[in-house]
Amino acid sequence: MRVLHLDLQAQYASLRGEVEEAILGVLASQRFILGSQVEALEQEIAAYTGVRHAVACASGTDALLLALMALDVSPGDEVITTPFTFFATAGSIHRMRARPVFVDIEPDSFNLDPEGLAPRITPRTRAILPIQMFGRVARMEEILETAGRYGLPVVEDAAQALGARCDGRMAGTMGRLGCYSFYPTKNLGGAGDGGMVVTNDSGLAARLRRLRNHGSDDRYHHAEVGLNSRLDEIQAAVLRVKLKRLERWNRARRRLAALYTRLLGDAVLTPALGPEGSHIYHQYAIRTADRDGLRKRLAERGVETPVYYPLPLHLQKCFDYLGYEAGDFPQAEAASREVLSLPLYPELTGEAGVGVGCRSRRERMISVPETPTAADLDYGRLLEEKIRRREARVGVVGLGYVGLPLAVELARAGFTVTGIDTDPKKVTQIRAGQCYVADVEAELLRSLVEARKLAATSDYSAVAQLDTINICVPTPLRKSKDPDMSYVVHAAEEVARYLHPGMIVILESTTYPGTTEELILPLLERGGLKVGRDFFLCFSPERVDPGNQQFQTRNIPKVVGGVTPRSTEIAALLYSHAIERVVSVSSPRVAEMVKLLENTFRMINIGLANEMALLCDRMGINVWEVIEAAATKPFGFMPFYPGPGLGGHCIPIDPFYLSWKSKQAGAEARFIELAGQINGQMPLFVVEKVQAALNERSKPVKGSRIHIVGVSYKRNVDDIRESPALDIIALLEKRGAQISYTDPYIPQLRWDDGCLSSEDLEEAAARADCVILVTDHSQVDYARLVELAPLIVDTRNVLKSFASNKIVRL
Repeated sequence: MRVLHLDLQAQYASLRGEVEEAILGVLASQRFILGSQVEALEQEIAAYTGVRHAVACASGTDALLLALMALDVSPGDEVITTPFTFFATAGSIHRMRARPVFVDIEPDSFNLDPEGLAPRITPRTRAILPIQMFGRVARMEEILETAGRYGLPVVEDAAQALGARCDGRMAGTMGRLGCYSFYPTKNLGGAGDGGMVVTNDSGLAARLRRLRNHGSDDRYHHAEVGLNSRLDEIQAAVLRVKLKRLERWNRARRRLAALYTRLLGDAVLTPALGPEGSHIYHQYAIRTADRDGLRKRLAERGVETPVYYPLPLHLQKCFDYLGYEAGDFPQAEAASREVLSLPLYPELTGEAGVGVGCRSRRERMISVPETPTAADLDYGRLLEEKIRRREARVGVVGLGYVGLPLAVELARAGFTVTGIDTDPKKVTQIRAGQCYVADVEAELLRSLVEARKLAATSDYSAVAQLDTINICVPTPLRKSKDPDMSYVVHAAEEVARYLHPGMIVILESTTYPGTTEELILPLLERGGLKVGRDFFLCFSPERVDPGNQQFQTRNIPKVVGGVTPRSTEIAALLYSHAIERVVSVSSPRVAEMVKLLENTFRMINIGLANEMALLCDRMGINVWEVIEAAATKPFGFMPFYPGPGLGGHCIPIDPFYLSWKSKQAGAEARFIELAGQINGQMPLFVVEKVQAALNERSKPVKGSRIHIVGVSYKRNVDDIRESPALDIIALLEKRGAQISYTDPYIPQLRWDDGCLSSEDLEEAAARADCVILVTDHSQVDYARLVELAPLIVDTRNVLKSFASNKIVRL
């Protein structure tokens, strides 16, 4: 059976429809050079690598040449690189009429040995050009330190290493410029040739764009002599299709490389692993003194094993003029004699049995299956190890009042966190280190962003790079009081597109029992991965209480319930790094019901307190006094208080998820429905209190100036979702009242028919006929308000210490 070293046919078969559609789209556009596809690819590569600029060109060789041109490398200059690599590196230096200066490699990584750098630097040295060989990141920290000491720019030849990372930074992004190749055999390869230069330097990016286009910024006007190195649209379209899968492909390469390494043992010298994620195995290059004999035996078994590279550059005839001789770079020369690349690519499947022959005490053959099975790799164990070392890459989908605090806590715990949100404004603010959630410390967020522990994007393809995903998106109600699961479904579908083995997905959005297993699990498994074997799935309800300074994300116990016991264990382990107490339960359904019980308990008891307020009003009894006296009982009673109505995204909403699910199960949640009716009456009750109080003063509601104090749904937050103030305003406007409001957290209030801006409280209170205290923000000067306002309806008992005939209590 023949085993190819690389099977591009297999890759094409898996992408054929999408690739052909992309190509046909370019043909239909009749725009073939540097069009919208190239621009989009540049943006996507820049986002993927985390740099400001990506400039496409015609090949990886051109990428190197353009980078050297942009740095003004000139005749007589010296550029330091290694002799063990593809010809294009030294060839590009030569084409600039500069001199390649070689430094030997490390024997285990095949990369430039940083200890050899300083002795090679001379006054003529213009740049350092390390190669990320075979997909393995070089020791860039030491290389950059030496370069910085001598004031030299570093150009990374990352042609083979797109996607490799070290310390959270992508290969190709650590130097002044980074160069990638899209030759078809690369991990990200086109349907022809192509290349890319990346940089954070805007000036260099502008010059690169000019140089690739004959030195022209403006058509037919040339500032300098450049190249014709423009990427064509078809290549860009094909590469965009493949880029979405690159992380998954690289992970597959790592899994197969790990299996090779385990099974080969000490039979041959296998690639050094390096830090997590630092190798993407463009080649799985082994070393053996019996390279030629082994290659022959493998060829007899139908296994292709090419040699990269059989002759180091310093011994190439074209470089005789450099004066190097055999023995000058012993490590590179030994590698050229011993290196051999084994078949390795994501599409390897089945039991082709790649026989690797080697000599130790005796000749032996090792049969290697092309894809590791669950028995070969325990994804749960690998993920747990990453989490324990805080090397797991964490993702949070939804960066609102739940997701952003969670992302910050996980980043503070030492994880590298990527937040995903469809709101570009939030993404922009986070990237700028700006905080928009009151419960998150602004300086902490800024420091995490600057330390590259927290990032944000609107691109779900980032999921392909992550190990854990927490979904924290809204779960509203439809007008029919049925659950609106569209946000959850959309997030799950996007995550499913990039789901890969070894991930855990945790749903935090409040929902009905059964959601995780009945709705989310099928979406995640439809790509062929299986929960408990390939990935893990858990539900952990959010318990955020916005504005609560005592209990915040870190010290609120976290409930977790996994689809499998291992899912629960992994989720609990992740949270344990960031949250003080984790409570494991037996299933997602239990965890889902926990959240609904918590909020249904509050909703029903608030409904009871509101019903007591309605009854006490009829009987002429002060309900606040009743509750405060009842609260003195040290057992069997917990005080809840009435108010103008329920607000926020939890208590008015969540119990109806349970009510809906109960109906699906043939049951009836009567308490929930009744409490919902009572709580829904309270805005009208407040308006009737206002009307009665005005009538007592011989004023009708119509035409009266009524000022609302506080429109957010609760004190000291900037959230108006489901706020009873909105219903109160609507009811009063229908009665002809003139409405104004003050809220230090809500500068402007918009609705379908109008817009209001927050006003100065003293001025507004003094001219109002009635003031309604809807939300009891702590910043309000209530003593001054009582002094100025002619009539106050207090719905929160915030004025309990004031005795005045102008105060009307709920």
